[in-house]
Amino acid sequence: MNIRQIFGLLAAIACAGSVQAQRVGWEADFKTRFDNREFTGSSCNESQTIFLADLSTAVSYNWLDRNTLRFGVQMQKDFGDNRDYFSEVRPLASYAYRAERLGADVGIFSRDELRGDYSHAFFNDSLRIYDPTIQGMAVRYRNPKGLRAELVLNWEGMYSEYSREKFRIFGAIHKDWSREADKRWYVGGGLSMFHFANSALTEGNVVDNMLANPYVGFASKAAEVVRRNADGRPTVERPFWYDFRAGFLWAPQRDRIADEGWKAPMGGELRVRLGWKGLEFENNLYVGENLMPLFGRYGSELYAGERWYGTRDRIYNRTRLGYERSFASETIRVQAGMIFHTDGTGLYTQQVVQVSVRLGKTLYDQRNHPQR
Repeated sequence: MNIRQIFGLLAAIACAGSVQAQRVGWEADFKTRFDNREFTGSSCNESQTIFLADLSTAVSYNWLDRNTLRFGVQMQKDFGDNRDYFSEVRPLASYAYRAERLGADVGIFSRDELRGDYSHAFFNDSLRIYDPTIQGMAVRYRNPKGLRAELVLNWEGMYSEYSREKFRIFGAIHKDWSREADKRWYVGGGLSMFHFANSALTEGNVVDNMLANPYVGFASKAAEVVRRNADGRPTVERPFWYDFRAGFLWAPQRDRIADEGWKAPMGGELRVRLGWKGLEFENNLYVGENLMPLFGRYGSELYAGERWYGTRDRIYNRTRLGYERSFASETIRVQAGMIFHTDGTGLYTQQVVQVSVRLGKTLYDQRNHPQR
């Protein structure tokens, strides 16, 4: 079924159905990213240049304002890869529920729908680029008192001759305490449990991999929402803002076939973020043990976090200088940054430029077509 057929089906449902407040819409999200990583000489990471385009487009059917079905496709093209028209093509098919306090997604949907504030030890930049969808479900909750939480199940591999059975359950919780009009204390944390099992051609090497990250922090209080983007999402303006966070990383893991028992490396992380009118400074300092002791055996199949957290010298520091600005009524966004990494043995650089375009249009709204 192609996009025209899908749209025709949704329009027919909207016109024929008896449920009030139905809408059919179209949305598109385009990104092009240049990401140059100069890591030569590092014992933790390798040099690489990523230059690609990413396009997601979908049609949606919304009813009763809170319920949405989406059908579409997400396509990627690595520049210079001339083996095919696209390097990767993935379907998008999901149901979303949105209420004042509760939200949920089921199916195949974008990682952009997630709201947790995760350390780079959880998810690396390459995974966010090359695996931009969640296959499973996500549930989110928030209340006016500053509590927000999410829980996600991502089924990453099906048991077969070609793939291991893999699934990840992860989530985050965050609670604000406002002491002054423009400042707030907060506590929170992230948790990930990854089950890395067999394929039909391997036996016995099931691996359990967990990561916990409780934290406390102090930040400026966000300004009120002043406008909404073209897709309806709010934009928060803060001329100057800051965020200081201290956390603890604990990574219990076990390779069952090796019979080595549980390994539980740990360490501390300090994050400092400052921003002013689109300019941003961020520094993450990790001091502790190698959080990826099984990387040599299983590599990035087992670990989703930044490879730098496998430091052998008990230290990793990441400093980012960035700029972000939106144009054309928030439909176009430009991001640029210079990132400096050190793992205790040297200084390495990364340059990133990304241009994003997000469009959306209501194709049919029942409220504009009252029944006679």
